Amino acid sequence: MTNHSKKITAVIIISSGLIAYCVLYVLVIVKLKLSTILKIGLSAATVVIAVAVVTVMVERIREIKKGEEDDLSKY
Repeated sequence: MTNHSKKITAVIIISSGLIAYCVLYVLVIVKLKLSTILKIGLSAATVVIAVAVVTVMVERIREIKKGEEDDLSKY
């Protein structure tokens, strides 16, 4: 494995874990005895977080492929 593929694999594993956590959280919310509006609101917020994780994951993979190993160097 190259250094890039190790970093990309790490990003994918961590992101997948966070997304799995979000999915489980939504499933728990749906099973709870809450009002429908509260269930929808909490689930929607969790889905937004999951979408943000995917967006950041894709952005980070692009940075790694471009050779930007340390994205903090921009700042």
